[in-house]
Amino acid sequence: KPADFHEPHAVETDDGRIVAQIRYHGNGQRANVRMWQSESADGGKSWSVAGETDLAGLPPHLIRLRDGKLVTVYGRRFGAFGEYACVSDDHGRTWDVANEIKLAGHFSSDLGYPASAEMPDGSILTVYYQAENKGELTCLMGTLWRLKSGE
Repeated sequence: KPADFHEPHAVETDDGRIVAQIRYHGNGQRANVRMWQSESADGGKSWSVAGETDLAGLPPHLIRLRDGKLVTVYGRRFGAFGEYACVSDDHGRTWDVANEIKLAGHFSSDLGYPASAEMPDGSILTVYYQAENKGELTCLMGTLWRLKSGE
């Protein structure tokens, strides 16, 4: 149902579509661990039915890089806690989950809400919140990173 979907983020692709990813809290679960995705080919007038992705974490933040690749970043508040990124080479139709990038690990689930921007030199700055050390309050942190050639 619509009330189970929260915190969407969207980006326009080089081929003119809009790709949106959404945090989902349905099926009676307190926090579903996978993001859902929907797409529009008409500037947002109509959308595909949202479907579950293999991206484990939430909420999403999407950017389109200058080379056309899409990057999504998300926090993982279960299992191996931390901030993660995943890349799509085909305008968001598929995501390279097998080569997911761990940007920053963490010791607890109190983390997340990452957002990214591509810097002029091609690196990516991702900011998020989490504590630096156990016993400290959370703060705004960042990771400056870049895709390896061929990613």
